[in-house]
Amino acid sequence: MNIGIIGQGFVGNAVYQKFKNFFKVYTYDIAAKLCNSSYDELINNCKIIFICGS
Repeated sequence: MNIGIIGQGFVGNAVYQKFKNFFKVYTYDIAAKLCNSSYDELINNCKIIFICGS
C-alpha cells in the first residue's frame, strides 16, 4: 500500500518515520528539498494521505 504525507514538518516527519519501513511513502512539502515526489504523483498513487500542516 502507498501512503502520502503532505507537509514534512514536526508531525509530518514523525508520521514518515513511523511508516517508512512498512509502506511506500510519498512525501510532498512546499520546501522542495523535503519532497520525494511531486504533488500529482502523491495524489495519484496513494490510497491514504495524511495532511500535516498548520
